[in-house]
Amino acid sequence: NGEVNRMTNTPSIPGNEARRRIYLGHLHDIITTTWNADYMGGWQDHLSELSPSQNWDRPNSGTYSIAGRAANVLSQINGGIPGTDFVITTESPLVVNASTATVSGTGWVNVRDIRLAGAREALEVVWTGSNTWEVSFPVGPGVRSYQLQAFDFSGELLEGGSITIENTTAVEPASAANLVISELMYHPAPPDVGEFAAGFEDSDCFEFVELMNIGASPIDLTGVSFTEGIVHNLPVQILGAGERKVLVRDRSAFLFRYPGRAGDLLPGEYRGLNDSNQLSNGGERVILVDAFGFEIRNFVYGDQFPWPAEADGQGPSLTLVAPLASRSGWTGALPHPGGSPWQSRPCRSRQLAKKSGKWRNSRGIRRASFRRGGFGRRGWRRIVGIS
Repeated sequence: NGEVNRMTNTPSIPGNEARRRIYLGHLHDIITTTWNADYMGGWQDHLSELSPSQNWDRPNSGTYSIAGRAANVLSQINGGIPGTDFVITTESPLVVNASTATVSGTGWVNVRDIRLAGAREALEVVWTGSNTWEVSFPVGPGVRSYQLQAFDFSGELLEGGSITIENTTAVEPASAANLVISELMYHPAPPDVGEFAAGFEDSDCFEFVELMNIGASPIDLTGVSFTEGIVHNLPVQILGAGERKVLVRDRSAFLFRYPGRAGDLLPGEYRGLNDSNQLSNGGERVILVDAFGFEIRNFVYGDQFPWPAEADGQGPSLTLVAPLASRSGWTGALPHPGGSPWQSRPCRSRQLAKKSGKWRNSRGIRRASFRRGGFGRRGWRRIVGIS
């Protein structure tokens, strides 16, 4: 095929080498899984029974031709990219002064994915040559052993190799043991007059999600991503012990409503293409996974009882009551992105009522509806959604 040849054998075309390797990998997958005598023989027998008058074993369509063509394809693949074993070439032990390590190696066209043993997600592979690769992944502090595994185009395990890595820092990869979603503004209050005049006409642009490091050591967010609720890959970021950072949907809108909070924000925003990436106002499942595809947090929030109604468009956010606890419920609280929510700080009931009154008046919320929503002088009384 002339077009395929042009796209895989023309060095001047960007991405040629990568496409060529994938193309040859697909051809290798075809001849090893389907286009061979073992697989096609059964079909030939079946077709011979259905139509005995046809010569299904003649040279131009039978086993001989299938085997011959497969051998010809394999010869061309080997001629284009010589066969090589999957081997880690980075010297072991590898010493890094960071929470991420980069490892190199070799692999043939039949390698489609490289994963850490036990991980659900493949690592991002950079093919530095036709049969040389490079991967980066989070590593814990101290000396640890890591096993990399190669998988083919059918998802079958090919080979593996191990390497010892020493991380001389105290930074841990983010995981279920050290990272929580501590605040969720899924249905913000409508824009006030000033916000509307500034061009922020949709309340959803004020959405945000707060993350908190509940561990005793700094953590690395590299590779962490939201896969449900919103879809977003978190930036490379280190969170200190106890530190909170906020991921926003619209950075400009957020800073207009919460001025002076720029230092609490993670880089970027999660609006997505066509402004379609947002949290559901009616509730949905939210899943946060680590760099290896393991769940950090997986929960479903709602806007119906027993979930706090005040978090459904009245201004308050869903706030995790006890982030450091092994299990904690959610409550509606005055939004406090990037800092400790009211529940995490000692506060007399009179002071709390005064703060809630000022906030309530600024948003035009009547006292009666505020009380019915679950607020009162004794603080936030509704705690739901064990997470």
